[in-house]
Amino acid sequence: METFIPDEVHRYWPTGDKVYKGSNKSIVRYIFYGIEFTDFELEKLEEFKKYLKLQGILTVPLSSEELIRTLIGCKFNYKKSFDAMNSAIAWRRETLPNSYDSLYPKVISLLNSGAIYIHGRDHRYRPLIVLNAGNLDLEKYSSEDYCNLLCFILEYTVQNLMVPGHVENWIIITDLNKQSLHKLPMNELKSIIKTLQDNFRCRMIVNYIVNAPRTLKFIWTVLKGFIEQHTVEKIRILQESIPLEMKTHFALHQYEIKYGGTAPNATQFWPPILPQEPYETEHEVKGAHLSNNNSIAVEEKEKHEEIFFSCARNSLESFYSFAENLEYANRGTVYTDAIAHEERLSKKICIPSSNTGPEADTILIGSNRPIKYEKQNSVSGYMMINDISSSDKPRKKKCCERCIVV
Repeated sequence: METFIPDEVHRYWPTGDKVYKGSNKSIVRYIFYGIEFTDFELEKLEEFKKYLKLQGILTVPLSSEELIRTLIGCKFNYKKSFDAMNSAIAWRRETLPNSYDSLYPKVISLLNSGAIYIHGRDHRYRPLIVLNAGNLDLEKYSSEDYCNLLCFILEYTVQNLMVPGHVENWIIITDLNKQSLHKLPMNELKSIIKTLQDNFRCRMIVNYIVNAPRTLKFIWTVLKGFIEQHTVEKIRILQESIPLEMKTHFALHQYEIKYGGTAPNATQFWPPILPQEPYETEHEVKGAHLSNNNSIAVEEKEKHEEIFFSCARNSLESFYSFAENLEYANRGTVYTDAIAHEERLSKKICIPSSNTGPEADTILIGSNRPIKYEKQNSVSGYMMINDISSSDKPRKKKCCERCIVV
């Protein structure tokens, strides 16, 4: 899976308006990890944490980065942010308890339908996701089926095609296939859009809506005068099939001929179609935006891999190790829980032999109490709950063969 991440990604550090635009309540942020937040964001973060305590939330279940993501998405309204946080966590526990693997059995028959698929990256390595309304088969599948497909694709993208601090966003093409407004599956499209907005906040750079009916373009012309500017800037509604603007941030071979690129129009849609470099546009100098510090790139790449506990295999190992070696047919029996992250690289984790089930507690060596972890991981942004006091210091020696230095 690591091969899906170009080596250049680890040498790319977004700057300027690739990180955020605007200020205060009007801020639009694209990168949340490995950066410094504004004073306004940090101030609102502390106020929101106090608000959470007043609501009886003593242990915050999200990282600071994800709290700020929620705050920005809710325009720093604490009540809305609180409700959105709870809703997103509940949705994730129900829908994606084991990340995208949870949905794989439900979407396997749709992955090659061409309704929603991944095709290429732009000049800053952001994946392109295509939603083709013309390939929705609503006689055979429901809106829930397509929402599951979207969630699978988006979560897969976050987990395998992005690197926090480097690439955290995607580009979308929504192809309405020249259908008239009354023939478009509006309810299904609304469900898809709501799922995207509620559970994958601050991820979209731009949505090119192509082959749109004339009436939709007219309605948008009227409505955009009443919509916030940053939202307007993320939407392009075109009657034609070729968004010319894509040439300003995509190499032509990264996207399909039907949308103005040079890649063959796809007939097989899974696994993701990811053409090789170059990623720069024809007017850009190759590699000019990359850092020359290779040691930083190597360090970042090494830190990106996490340690997981596999109940089925009763072992501690890297995620990529068992993901590559364990056949998909058997992965339904595997419960994976992130038990180590970048923040704990110098500490030891031990899984007692009696604790092998999904609800097993993780024990920090040198502590006499368990630490609860959510079924979450740092790539998706849902971090483990840190319940370790300053007095809990790990011992230097291994207590058993199940103990690992991370």
